[in-house]
Amino acid sequence: MLNADEQAFAKEVFRITGMQLTEEKTYLIEHRLQQIYQGGKYANLGEVVKSLRAGTDAELFNAVVDRILTHETSFFRDAHVFEVLTQHIIPQWMRRSGLDPLQPQDVRLKIWSCGCSTGQEPYTIVMAINERFPYLLSNLQLIATDISADTLTRARNAVYTEMEVSRGLTSDMRDRYFNKTAEGYAFKPSYKSHVTFQQLNMVGGAYPTGFDIVFCRNTLIYMEDALKRAAYQGLRNSLKADGVLILGSTESVIGYLDNYVIRRHANTVYYELNPSRITFFKLPPGERK
Repeated sequence: MLNADEQAFAKEVFRITGMQLTEEKTYLIEHRLQQIYQGGKYANLGEVVKSLRAGTDAELFNAVVDRILTHETSFFRDAHVFEVLTQHIIPQWMRRSGLDPLQPQDVRLKIWSCGCSTGQEPYTIVMAINERFPYLLSNLQLIATDISADTLTRARNAVYTEMEVSRGLTSDMRDRYFNKTAEGYAFKPSYKSHVTFQQLNMVGGAYPTGFDIVFCRNTLIYMEDALKRAAYQGLRNSLKADGVLILGSTESVIGYLDNYVIRRHANTVYYELNPSRITFFKLPPGERK
């Protein structure tokens, strides 16, 4: 059972991130906050809670967020998503504007990668687009956001270990998009320049707008329903008409939003904003309409 300080800390984590820190996750408190205490600024968890409530220590806020949240990511994570992006979503987006995807076009594509962690997802988007539509890079506006300042620093630096680049990348892709340095593998500046990183808390933060495509994969999964509903509404408002929302494989807007169309290609499901306010559901096999 959580003691009084742990309960108070769990409430602050929920207020800040929307994440419910249950008893089963108390190990997060015990093991991930040791470095905060070791710095000598805070003697115990109760002092950490008081500072979080006051909201005056940005360094503490970033340290807590970085240690409590999970930053699991990799290049081309769920590779089928990026295949669908380049084989279906972008071509359909272009055809709606009367453009031929097979012909170079001077057109602006705006994408948001939210919950981008250490940068693998937005950099993967750049690589995937460059492989199929290199002419789109010149007008690509790709915004990547995360609540954690520490992970954003790593994302901006774009230097990865050999283990990190080996997850999801072939040696050919690694050699074409990364420079080997003394620190590791650095994403080449000519490709890195297409991504802009910003710190954003999806609980109470002001969402950016005007996007053709939004990636929000495994970012809202631990939020309670009311906050999740508000986040989905914010994501929909971030999309242009007929914009596309891409979630994690275990996530869905069903029950949280209306006014969308479900699209399905192979193992990938995504959601298209539908101004006609008609929602189409794919019935499970064997279920009658």
